[in-house]
Amino acid sequence: RRRCPRFVFDYMDGAAEDELGVAENQNALRRAQIVPRYLIDVSVRDQTTELFGHHFAHPFGVAPMGLANMVWPGTDANLARQAASANMPYTLSTVATTSIEEAAEAAGENFWFQLYCPHDASVRDDLVRRADAAGAEVLMVTVDVPISAKRERDIRNRLSLPFHFAGRHVTDAMIRPGWSMRLVRHGNPKFAVLDRYADPKAGTSAQAGFVASQVARVFTWDDFEKLRADWPRKLLIKGVMAAEDAAEAKRRGGDGIVLSNHGG
Repeated sequence: RRRCPRFVFDYMDGAAEDELGVAENQNALRRAQIVPRYLIDVSVRDQTTELFGHHFAHPFGVAPMGLANMVWPGTDANLARQAASANMPYTLSTVATTSIEEAAEAAGENFWFQLYCPHDASVRDDLVRRADAAGAEVLMVTVDVPISAKRERDIRNRLSLPFHFAGRHVTDAMIRPGWSMRLVRHGNPKFAVLDRYADPKAGTSAQAGFVASQVARVFTWDDFEKLRADWPRKLLIKGVMAAEDAAEAKRRGGDGIVLSNHGG
């Protein structure tokens, strides 16, 4: 909050509509209680966790985040390097501002890739191919965005992609000179995973529209089965909340679910 303009912080921190979903997520964690068990030897403690045949140092990982480099240049690569250093999984978003190949190099064998299944089958197939070639151990397909969420903070802040700085944006940026100088130095963040599929002759507005048209679509169980047939390693579904969907994911060949409401 201290380093970023308000419209950037609100993008990272905000959720949908009245933000009741994210508030309930936080309240649910507060209600959870851990009951300690005593009278055992805890002089040596170990958090290592085995998942999908890989031994991780901690039972945590880095979730996918779109446009992370808007928050600060180099955020995607930094998170990937830190996850590798701490031996935790790192997941790159389809709408990330760093390419699959660069993030995979930074994360090493801890690299996972999150997929918004594109409307264009050729784009989908090439993303899967690139993730495979980059050595992604896990493909995490997100299924809970049949339409775009109504993010009211972004609407109030008039945040659009690509960025059009005017009015309050200029004021916000001026009082955050560190962020502004880095934006000038590195340029506006772009959809580095998807930009190669947009028309290179199109303007930035048209390219942003292309990205939006690809990620906001219906994804069905038939689509999932096609993905399962094409992906050679572990496949997760992100966005499942119903027990029935979890059981169906297992029946259709999924290796696990990410229990998620997309951060509220």
